Amino acid sequence: MEQVIFLKDKEINSVFAFFTEPEYGEYICFDPIGGHSGCCLEYAIECEEATKEEYLPVYNQLIRCYGYDLKICHKDKFIFLV
Repeated sequence: MEQVIFLKDKEINSVFAFFTEPEYGEYICFDPIGGHSGCCLEYAIECEEATKEEYLPVYNQLIRCYGYDLKICHKDKFIFLV
C-alpha cells in the first residue's frame, strides 16, 4: 500500500499525488499531465492540500490505470523531514 498526499500548486491549481515514502532517496509525485517524476520536498511543503473533489480524478487514474493500492494521508498529520 502506497501512502499519498494529494496536493495542489498554489499558482496554477494543478493537483498531483505526492508519495510519502522516498524511492532511492528521492520523493516521487504523479501529475496527470506529466506522469511520475521526482518531487522536491520543499515544493511539496509549500503546496496546499487538495480537496477530495479536486483529487478524485487523479486518485481514480492512479487506481485504474496504474493499479495502485493507495492510503490517503493528510498534510497536517504528516511530518516532513527536510
